[in-house]
Amino acid sequence: MGNPVKNAHSVDVVFAVALFALFAVLSLMLVLIGVRSYSGAVERSAAAAQTRAQVLYLSNKVRSADQAGGVAVRQENGICVLSLAEETDGEPYETLIYCHDGKLMEQLAAKGDSFEPGNGQEIAEAASFQASLSQSGRLLIQVGSGGTVRSFELALRSR
Repeated sequence: MGNPVKNAHSVDVVFAVALFALFAVLSLMLVLIGVRSYSGAVERSAAAAQTRAQVLYLSNKVRSADQAGGVAVRQENGICVLSLAEETDGEPYETLIYCHDGKLMEQLAAKGDSFEPGNGQEIAEAASFQASLSQSGRLLIQVGSGGTVRSFELALRSR
């Protein structure tokens, strides 16, 4: 038969190795949970920052065009378009804001030019864009991104 002291020593070594392996596995799981949690927080923070940037950008654009007849909402080729009038060197222009191919787009065009959605410049990622203008001069804008739709309302001063 074997030496009892040698068998006890072998059990101690196996127990220590098993305990170390358990500690290593649990530590790795804790790190992975932390990484997943941190990644989720970063994604939520980035989505919130993008939403804030969109709201501020659109608010500033609307405020800059807030004059009598300067803000309008219309449908062009089945796309909701926010039209912001401006004048440059005595010529009437309009900034068109709309959603096309998953992007919030902006296009500067001479007043009366035909609407081509592909001619705009990308502002931000957006799955949808809707705007409506009430008789009382309240502009409701809804921008969808990342599975959520954010809404905000602006009271036009010119109305």
